[in-house]
Amino acid sequence: MTTPLVSLTFYGHACFGLTRGGTSILIDPFLAPNNPVAVHTAADVSPTHVVLTHGHGDHVGDAITVCRESKANAYALVEIAEWLTKQGVPAVDINLGGRVEIENGTIGFVPALHTNTLPDGTVVGQAAGAVIHLGSECVYHAGDTALFSDLKLIGELEKVTTLIVPIGGRYTMDIRAAAMATAFVKPQRVIPCHYNTFPAIQADPQDFAKLVQELSDIDVTVMEPGDTIEL
Repeated sequence: MTTPLVSLTFYGHACFGLTRGGTSILIDPFLAPNNPVAVHTAADVSPTHVVLTHGHGDHVGDAITVCRESKANAYALVEIAEWLTKQGVPAVDINLGGRVEIENGTIGFVPALHTNTLPDGTVVGQAAGAVIHLGSECVYHAGDTALFSDLKLIGELEKVTTLIVPIGGRYTMDIRAAAMATAFVKPQRVIPCHYNTFPAIQADPQDFAKLVQELSDIDVTVMEPGDTIEL
């Protein structure tokens, strides 16, 4: 019997889906029409798990709708999980450095150097990156982070196969910092995100790819909203 592959879908901005067998994980749901570059709406997805790196609207914009419609559990930092519970959404709370087991793998959170505010304006502290082990794959969605040296430790600990990293600048790392972050983590593959959704975060992913290849031999995969690849 062949082992099921992990499928990865890019929904636009920082929203990604991971699927293996009956497990379907949606990260930072921000979909059409809220997301101007997305080609899918909340009605088009039906995950079994929803993972939130932090509480900003461009990461939780469709989380409540998706969870209610799909009956999926949300996985979030403690304060965000408490907020989701108050909205009637079943949520599993995980703090930085923690992880929980799911079917076919684990979901955990690591630090991200970024602010973290709920849609109602409540400031809840530090943001996170999500480390998801699914089958033989380790996917690290770095969230909305700035460059910081402990990314090296995360790479050493987790043995990341696929890194998802923001490149848009202004609110996250820019192309130069993201290329250095990729060299720190040392994944097999890196996928840029969080760019060209809005005018303030314009960036050329091919420029990012050139910088990464100057620093390492890591594969750069540039995806368009709606694209799916097999890991």
